[in-house]
Amino acid sequence: GHFRANDVRAYVAYWGEGLTYDWHVHEAEELYFVVAGEAEFAVEGEPPRTLRAGETQHHQSLQPHAMKTQGHPVLTLVLWRGHGLTGVPRMGRT
Repeated sequence: GHFRANDVRAYVAYWGEGLTYDWHVHEAEELYFVVAGEAEFAVEGEPPRTLRAGETQHHQSLQPHAMKTQGHPVLTLVLWRGHGLTGVPRMGRT
């Protein structure tokens, strides 16, 4: 691509309606920016939030979180930073 960075990872993610992305953790800090659609984001210890276009959800490093779509798909821009950029999510809450 046109840009290269070793301290951030960015990708566009699309999830169709009726999808559940179960509880997981990863070392990298994460920011979701909802581009279109909506989804329910859950963070351990907090009530779930439904986010729509223009809204964001932040996850700290190793903070358990999950996401699900219901009657609408969601398109997001996802940014990772910090340690663990080359890692993958570990499913579960630990």
